[in-house]
Amino acid sequence: MSSVIDDIRSCRQKIKALSRMETNAFSDDVFTNVEEFYSSENSILVSCSDCGVRRLYYYTVDILALNSLFQSLKFEEYVLEFLTKNPDDKKTFLKENGFELLAQMMRMSTRDCSAFLNDSVLSQYGLSEEGQVPEIKFAPSINGRLHEIFDTKVSHLPSDEELSKSVERGEVEIHCNESGAIDAILQVVVKPQNFYINQIYNSTEKKIIHSMLQKRLKKYIAQGGKYAYAWVEKDNVASIKFHEKYGFKFDGLWNMVYVLKK
Repeated sequence: MSSVIDDIRSCRQKIKALSRMETNAFSDDVFTNVEEFYSSENSILVSCSDCGVRRLYYYTVDILALNSLFQSLKFEEYVLEFLTKNPDDKKTFLKENGFELLAQMMRMSTRDCSAFLNDSVLSQYGLSEEGQVPEIKFAPSINGRLHEIFDTKVSHLPSDEELSKSVERGEVEIHCNESGAIDAILQVVVKPQNFYINQIYNSTEKKIIHSMLQKRLKKYIAQGGKYAYAWVEKDNVASIKFHEKYGFKFDGLWNMVYVLKK
């Protein structure tokens, strides 16, 4: 794997030296499970397997050259994403190569998540039943539930191993109903300067997920944290309203998700 990444880096440096480079890959972290790697003098196209989804990443200074690399792809379906502040940027080369828009994810964020503490309606949920931090052995069953709920093409769902590590880090909380079935899941990634709501799901009383989230937010705020964000699908009205209750607003950044079926 390291040799493939080294090759990608080497080609990328040569392309970057030619002119201003366009890319949808902003970190080498995406290059796990590389399945296909194509390059030309001024373009790179990489296919990576992500829990059964083949995601495409590119670097180019010449869209026409990139188009020719798309013709080399071997599998039946791929997903390609890019960040933009202009959702009307359809990227003509995607349409020309048969890509169709699958989802538009909007980033919602707040510069001061402590504002919810002054909301009497929200604060009442903090007194409700809270979730529980699961043991690592339950990670596969939690992940199985996530894969039932979310579209793997749109959501970057973790592998069982990745979720186990997330559970071990204390990033996951769940709530189970009386029969033991999982009816609420919260996965957050907390750093000193940001609070990221990665996965959130609730099929029970709304007080449950509010209580779970508030417990995490209060701890983050107590440590001096303010900024929080999440990616929400444009058409998911319920999720948008949920985040708005905590002061989250659309901040202008979109993640456009395209699918190619050959």
